[in-house]
Amino acid sequence: VANCTPAAVDDETMPCGRAMHDGLINTNEQRSMVSVFERTMRNLFHQGATTSFAPEAKNAHKYMGPDGLVLFNNISRRVRDAIEGDFHTKVYNAGSLLTRIWAVDKIPDDGMDVAPGHEYSGPHVDKANRASYDYSALLYLNDHCSEDEGGDAVVCGHGEASLPTFDGGRFAWVDEDTDTLIEPRGGRLITFTGGLENLHHGQPVLKGTRYVMGFWFTCHPELQYEDEEESSESKMTHTSSTTTQQLPATDTTA
Repeated sequence: VANCTPAAVDDETMPCGRAMHDGLINTNEQRSMVSVFERTMRNLFHQGATTSFAPEAKNAHKYMGPDGLVLFNNISRRVRDAIEGDFHTKVYNAGSLLTRIWAVDKIPDDGMDVAPGHEYSGPHVDKANRASYDYSALLYLNDHCSEDEGGDAVVCGHGEASLPTFDGGRFAWVDEDTDTLIEPRGGRLITFTGGLENLHHGQPVLKGTRYVMGFWFTCHPELQYEDEEESSESKMTHTSSTTTQQLPATDTTA
């Protein structure tokens, strides 16, 4: 798409890149979204430490609640505006994902683990999951905090109920010479183009729970995300309902 699709720069393509914003959502919104995560993911199957939910599925309101869905839609618009501002182009929604990742010692023995030992931290390229993922964004809801790195003066709240911290789980760009690390903070948004120029991964969560919202955008209006409840691919089933949910085409939210 002229003046949208990221590629080597010429007269019609956009330069590849990455950007970061702090304070996209405030602390109250962070707490509210963490509460939405926990309500939505109650009794949901998980893959090892990872639980994911597609908030744009047709049945999402049943689990997120009306207030949770309104808040998600409000945040989603802000994320899209940030992408369009960062890359100076019009984009269309290609999918989103709410992802909760526990430290290993927090994985419950609840009979709901459909993939014990699931590996979620491998390097990946978003466009390899789906070619329409021209732009990506990650919004963190809670803070990284390490007492081991910070010394005695640092007290983390990994067990706090409303807005816990976590250790590990940093975001990493796999660049040519070395990894470029980004420390997650509540309200911090990372935006980037979805191709090979931005190979990335999330490091394993060592303590606590990390909450992140993933968003993908396309230059093609005809490739906007549409939920297909009856699709046989990429489904997670909620135990309290026979309804199934199709997740966006990605195995990992960094």
